[in-house]
Amino acid sequence: MSYINFNGQVIPATEPCIQTNDRGLTLGDGLFETILIRKSSIPALAYHWKRLETSAPIIGLSIPFPSNTLETMLLALIEKNNLHDKIAGARLTLTSGNSARGILPAPGTKPNFFISVFEHAPLTKVDYSAVIVRIKKNEHAPSSRIKSTSYLDNVLAKKEAVTQGYDEAILLNTANHIADGAISNIFMVKNQHIYTPRIADGALPGVVRTILLDEFSNAFSLTEKSMTIAELIDADEVFVTNALMGIKPVTKLQDKHFMQFPCALGLQAALRERKDYL
Repeated sequence: MSYINFNGQVIPATEPCIQTNDRGLTLGDGLFETILIRKSSIPALAYHWKRLETSAPIIGLSIPFPSNTLETMLLALIEKNNLHDKIAGARLTLTSGNSARGILPAPGTKPNFFISVFEHAPLTKVDYSAVIVRIKKNEHAPSSRIKSTSYLDNVLAKKEAVTQGYDEAILLNTANHIADGAISNIFMVKNQHIYTPRIADGALPGVVRTILLDEFSNAFSLTEKSMTIAELIDADEVFVTNALMGIKPVTKLQDKHFMQFPCALGLQAALRERKDYL
């Protein structure tokens, strides 16, 4: 039997807990984090917490626990589900809570949260492809900067890419610049310089993206910039990042194939050494 944490209580995963008037369910009014847990170590927890603290005020949410309580709940759930010696993932979902029907929450509505954990098998396939899809990201919307439970554009973008035989979808913004992937941030390498789209261009402030910019920018000449389709396709390397995948080289972009990834693999090794990441 597997277990989840709902509002601070550990319960069987099969036990009903979400009510039909939860605004995360009915309106997508909430946030989520997907967190890597490696043998009871949480290498990027501080970065997940920082994003949660930054995102919650944007949608008027209060976080009903401090960061140290989140760590305690995550590790207790890992232990309860017998994942303490494994590579695992956790999904934290925070909603604006139960409220009467209507677009705005009733006064005094309290947030709900639930946490689930799962064994995570790192992506081992060598080939990883990406394609630019028709769905665009509105870089002017507040939702472009948060990990919102309203994830339909990402779902549809991913479906479009997979239908075409690709692994990941790349979304453009309204100015036709590169924003990010359906489940990832995107990076390109040109002449040993690494670039990634700006938050202002619609890039989600992903956790691994933030770690790389904060801790590796100088050693690897890594900067943010607006990025055109032509620049991306003309890159020497392309790679994507997310919290569970870490750094993944893209071997095919549109119809272009990439064969060597010295910058991506070097950065991957540095991330593994410093943060005990994948």
